Amino acid sequence: MGSKESKVERQLVDGVKSLGGMTFKFISPGRTGVPDRIVILPSGAVHFVELKAVGGKVSRQQEHMILRLRKLKTHAEVLIGADGVLAYLEFCKGLMSA
Repeated sequence: MGSKESKVERQLVDGVKSLGGMTFKFISPGRTGVPDRIVILPSGAVHFVELKAVGGKVSRQQEHMILRLRKLKTHAEVLIGADGVLAYLEFCKGLMSA
């Protein structure tokens, strides 16, 4: 993960923590395309999150895995850059106040 992507990851981790949630780095041996992070919100919602720096591309394996997760009715997101993380955190705030 490049330094730009690690900054985006730090922004996500800090933002979710400020909402009272947790994030876990997610590595699944033997499975390609699994999202970078699992996010758990205080409401109990669990999200799979793939992070990309601006200009970063989602691989075919990642696209395929995101679609498989969504078909299983899970929440799976690709967040691009700081703006993507900020929009996601706002979405999470909305979920928590609903």
